[in-house]
Amino acid sequence: MAKEGTPTNKESRFFLIHQGECVVEKYLSIEVENPYDRTKPISENTQPIQVAVIGPGMIAGEEIILGAENYTYTVKVNQKNFYNMNF
Repeated sequence: MAKEGTPTNKESRFFLIHQGECVVEKYLSIEVENPYDRTKPISENTQPIQVAVIGPGMIAGEEIILGAENYTYTVKVNQKNFYNMNF
């Protein structure tokens, strides 16, 4: 439905969840520094972390109403019988 970091524009939408559930995720970047050369990390990893489960009566993608340039979270449908109303 919405992907973190995706730019918003006039065609962007927010969603009112009528039935079903969605998972809200935030991407977390972890970098392990090299103690011998701090300009070159030993490893970098980015993983999604589940921060919420939202359901009927809740909205997703509201960043566009607030004038944000990018979506700040990733929202994924969690149930097959999901139904939403696009605005």
